This record gives sequence, structure tokens and C-alpha cells, in this order.
Amino acid sequence: MGVAAGHAFVVNVGIIRSSGWQAIMQGDLWAVIPLVLGILVLTRLIPRLSGMSRVSMAIIGATGAALGLRGALQAQILDQIGATLEPLNSLDNILLFGGVFSTLAYFLFSSEMTKPFRQNQVLKYVPEIGKVVMMVAFGASFGNATMGRLSLLIGRMSFLLKDWIGL
Repeated sequence: MGVAAGHAFVVNVGIIRSSGWQAIMQGDLWAVIPLVLGILVLTRLIPRLSGMSRVSMAIIGATGAALGLRGALQAQILDQIGATLEPLNSLDNILLFGGVFSTLAYFLFSSEMTKPFRQNQVLKYVPEIGKVVMMVAFGASFGNATMGRLSLLIGRMSFLLKDWIGL
């Protein structure tokens, strides 16, 4: 643990010197901000000043969370919305749009406030279709996970019986 801490300290000092100090000497005054934040991380090693390192750690954590949130928002929400709104020129796109619409209707029309909508002869079947779509999707997801685990088991058993034991 001591070697890892010493290594981290030396690497931090080297990065501060090469990235921060040299940039300041070349006239880039914006480099003062990361230099100060980097030095604040090192205050963790001084017990009296260790609370000051929390500022840098909070900025590092918040920056990491913001970058991760942006990536997740793009990949998991915006791309899926774009894929759902494809032109309805094939049976796949029609089924996908109908499944998403009926699933959203299930969540929107399942409260007591929407009781008048559920009494409509046309609208009362749409949420039920959404429930079936969700059951099929969850079943397919569970089946996929089960088949993946079963494939791993078959691979390990094959290794044990053929390669290791020699049967």
C-alpha cells in the first residue's frame, strides 16, 4: 500500500510539473486552475489540511458524473427515441412503434385519474396490449440471460470433460 501511495504521489507531482507549471511558464494562465486543484488533491497527505482535498475530489466526481450522464443520455434515451420514430414503411417498424405506444399507454392509463379514458371501447384494449408486449420483452430478456449462462456452463463443462479430464 505504501508503494502504491508513493507511486501515486510521484506521478501526481510529475503531472503537475509537466502539465501545469510548464503551461503557466509559457503564458497560459488558465492552467492555474487545474494546477491549484491538483495541489489540493495532495493536501490529503497533510492531516491538518486534508479537508481541502474535498474540493478537488468533488469537482473530479461531478465532472465524471456529468460526462457519464451525457453518454448515458445519448446512448440510452436519445438513440432509442430516434430508432422508435423511424418511418413506418416496414412491418418491423410498425410492430416496434405499436409496442412502444401500447406500453406507454399502459403506464399512462393505469391510474385512477384516467378512468374515463379506460371506459372508451377503443382505448381500453391498448394498455392490455402494452402489458402483453412487456411480458414478451421481459420473457425474451430473461431467456437471453438464461441462454447466455447455459452457454457458459456448457463451455466450462466441455473444458473440464474434454481438455482437463480427457474424456
